This record gives sequence, structure tokens and C-alpha cells, in this order.
Amino acid sequence: MAAASLVWVVAKASPAWRRVAAPFMAAVAALLVVTVWGDVRTALSWTPQALVDDRLWVLDAAMLTLAGAGLLYERVHARQVRVSLAHLAVDLARRGPDTGLVPTLARVVGDPTLTVLYPLEDQTLVDAVGNPAELPPDLAPTVLSRAGKPIAYLLHRPGALDDEVAMAEIGTVATMSVDHERHQALSHAHVAALRASRARIVAARDAERRRLERDLHDGAQQRLVTLALLLRLAQTTSPAGSADTALLERCTAEVTAALDELRGLAHGIYPAALADEGIEAALQVLAETAPLTLDTGPIADRRYPEPVESTAYFTIAQLVRHCVHDQGWLSATQTDTTLRFELDIDGDAPTQETVGPLEDRVGALDGHLTLARRAGRLATLVLELPCE
Repeated sequence: MAAASLVWVVAKASPAWRRVAAPFMAAVAALLVVTVWGDVRTALSWTPQALVDDRLWVLDAAMLTLAGAGLLYERVHARQVRVSLAHLAVDLARRGPDTGLVPTLARVVGDPTLTVLYPLEDQTLVDAVGNPAELPPDLAPTVLSRAGKPIAYLLHRPGALDDEVAMAEIGTVATMSVDHERHQALSHAHVAALRASRARIVAARDAERRRLERDLHDGAQQRLVTLALLLRLAQTTSPAGSADTALLERCTAEVTAALDELRGLAHGIYPAALADEGIEAALQVLAETAPLTLDTGPIADRRYPEPVESTAYFTIAQLVRHCVHDQGWLSATQTDTTLRFELDIDGDAPTQETVGPLEDRVGALDGHLTLARRAGRLATLVLELPCE
């Protein structure tokens, strides 16, 4: 019964308590085992009682020695913790805050799972790179506070920081040095929120483009088509060579021209090929009206997320419109995570007024638009967009 109680107490104890009490518990357990075994041997007349008593005295001395060694180990361990924290504080003061607070704390505490989360103003939590996070149910949180306000949460194994003295020292050092990593995490979170906001603006703009294109196609364009048909019908019933026939022919030509312009306008707002068939088909249509040679075989018949396709198309279309006067060459490649376009132009190099707004749109998707000038009027524009 005593042994079972001992096992239950050890199982329920925290790591810090087990570390302190382990030598005593081991001594008590061994003493119980030897005492019971000695009583059994005496009862069965295997060993004289005097010899059993002598052995118990020796065992008692050994257990006391073990307990003393346990106390010494705990003091040595506490000293090691203080020395490690002192080294951390010195490193932070000498080399700045980029010395790896979390790995050092994990090593000091002896918990490789230790990590840190940071609260935003609305008390939502983010990790060190600004990604949203939640308190995991299998880890225990220790709050680091300043002026009564939480500034960080240390997440660790339950009981890993039950040692109050070590926790006080760890909390002091961590609170002093956590500010840099906290500010970095908050900055990453704000940048991610800004990027998400810009991506929503791009998506809303593209949605409005598609709506306008549909309205033009289903509204004004259909009306002009109907009007052109009525005019042609009137031509067939008008006497040949009459003034009315000539007027009808002129009206038909004007309506047809207006219809072509409207179709071109709708295509510029949001190409039907882009929505229906994807970026490669839309670029093929663009090349029909511009001095542009395409090498887009690697992305033929592939579809990408809608914001990626629309951003790629409108960026390239703007560059072609403003920069390609004589000839342009466009190639497309794809890696596992990136869609890459290279536009070689023989013409005027793009100005900041042209490239600036495009960089903003590309950056909203965490992409890159770079310009490499070459000899003469040659230049290369590289567009990279994530396509995961």
C-alpha cells in the first residue's frame, strides 16, 4: 500500500518537484523493499535477525548518502540555471537581442518544446514571425508582464517552470530581453495584415472589372448588336440605290465600329479569355494586337489562383502598352511555388510612373517586379508571383 501511494505521488508531481524529491523517494522506496524482503527472509528463517539488522543499518547510511547527493545535485542544477541566465544577460547586453532568446531559454529550462507567443492590442496571439496562433492545450503558459500588462507568453511542458526561484530569475531576464523579438513579431503581424488588406483591394478591383465587363457585354454591347441587325434588315427592304439605303449603310458602319470599340473596351477592362481560359490564353490574345513574341509553353493549359492570373496579365499588358514599341519577347516559367515572367523589350525603358503602381499591385500578392537595363534600348523586366 505504501509503495502504491509512493508511485501515485511521484506520477502526479511536477518535474521540478520530482527533481528535488527524487533522491528521497528513491531512498524510501529502496528502504521499503529491503525491509519487507528482510522480514520475509527472517520469517522463513533464511537469514538471522541480527544480520538483517546490520544490513538495514548499512542501507540506511547508503540512503542518507543518496539523499544528500540529491540535495547537492539540486543546488548544482540551480547554479547552472543562474549561470546560463547570467550568460544570456551578458550576451544580450554585449551583442544585442538577436542572440536567440527562445533557444537559450529552452536549453536553460530543459524543455525543447518551449516557445513564445505575443499578444496584439486586441489580445489575439501571434508567433515570432507574426502568424496568428492560439494557446495549445498540451502546453502550459507562463505570462511575462510589465506594469501589469502581458507582453509575452512562454509555452512549455506542464511543470517545467514550477521552481519558483528559477522562474523568478528566468522571468526577469526574459522580460528584459523579449522586447526586440516582440516588436519583430508585432511588425511581422502588421505587415501581414497590410498585405492582406492590399490583396483584398486588388481582389475587389478585379471583381469590379469583371462586373463592368459583364455589364457592357450583357447591356450596351447586346443593344448595339440588336441595332446592327435591325439596320441590316432595313437595308434588305430598302430600294437599291436610294438615299435611304446609303444612309442605312452609313449607320450600319458606324454601329459596327462602335460595337468593335466597345468590345475592345470590355476586353481591356477584363478579357473574356482571362476569365474563361486563363493567363496563357489571355496573353495569346494580347500578342495578336501587340509586337510581342511569346514563349509561354511551360504554363500552357494551366490555371492559377484568380488574383495571380489577373495581376500577371494586367501588369504585362501595361508594360507592353507603355514600353514595347518595336518588339518585345515574353517568356514564362514556373517552379513549385513561383510563376515567373521575363519581358525583354526593345524600346523605351519604363518610367517610375509606369512601374510604381504595378509594383504596388504585385507587392500586394507578395510578388516582385524588377527591371534590369541593358545596352542601348534593351531592358528586361522580371515579374515573379507566388502560385501555391
